[in-house]
Amino acid sequence: MHRALGGLIVALLLGVAPRVRAQPEASALPLPPAVQARLDEGIRLYGQGRHAEALRAFQAGYDLEPRPVFLYAMGQAARAMGNCPRAIDYFGAFLRTLPPARQVEKARVQIARCERQRLSASRPPATAPAVAPPPARPPPPPSPPAPWLGRAQLHATGFAEVLAQRGGAQVGGGLGLGRFVDVGAAAVLGEWTGARLLLGLHPARGRGRRLQPLLEVRGLIHPIAGTTALGGGLEVGATLELGRGRIRVGVAGEAFTAPAGFRPYAVIVGGGYELDVWRRANAPR
Repeated sequence: MHRALGGLIVALLLGVAPRVRAQPEASALPLPPAVQARLDEGIRLYGQGRHAEALRAFQAGYDLEPRPVFLYAMGQAARAMGNCPRAIDYFGAFLRTLPPARQVEKARVQIARCERQRLSASRPPATAPAVAPPPARPPPPPSPPAPWLGRAQLHATGFAEVLAQRGGAQVGGGLGLGRFVDVGAAAVLGEWTGARLLLGLHPARGRGRRLQPLLEVRGLIHPIAGTTALGGGLEVGATLELGRGRIRVGVAGEAFTAPAGFRPYAVIVGGGYELDVWRRANAPR
């Protein structure tokens, strides 16, 4: 059965047009990598008989991009689980997307099959009294999140030093070391020039939240009065997912070596944007 499901999905992804339309069908467009990964995972789980997990994988893909292929796949998974009313709802939603004639026939066959199963289940045994079905087992726990495999980003931020009432900007880039850790470097421009080495900690990454806390540990290199000042700092802030990256804001405290006459610490507020220029499909946001 999973081969038939996979064959249907391949046909849908090839974009067999049901009718002549003024605009191309959305189902004829290639799936984005993250959406394709959910589809492939669902097909694999369905083939292993893990229908509840397959249904969740298809639903996750549909939430990312509502393609008709996921409606049919969810109908098959729900039917295999014995949930015919839910399966009929999915197949009906699939038919309302006006799929190709071949897929209309397949969906109607599955609806008829579900109707027969539901009718058969509603008939009491001829020679034995009706027995209440055993309580349904709770669904298995969700699969652990896929391992994080990397991201690369560019970022630009503006900042103001509260005590000295002056500001500047920094531009730089970073790489991911794991699910929760990014490392990077940035050049500091403006009244202060120099460089910062950055270690970003994202404790809520991968939980599906758009707004997430941020901790950033930084090392500092600044030329001051003919010498090189070294120091470090800590920023506490938050990020908000937007587009291909995220907006970030935060407050930081910094301390560094400084020659006589210069204050050796600073309080900084700032904000900017981080752009993911590359991210694996299963890397959590």
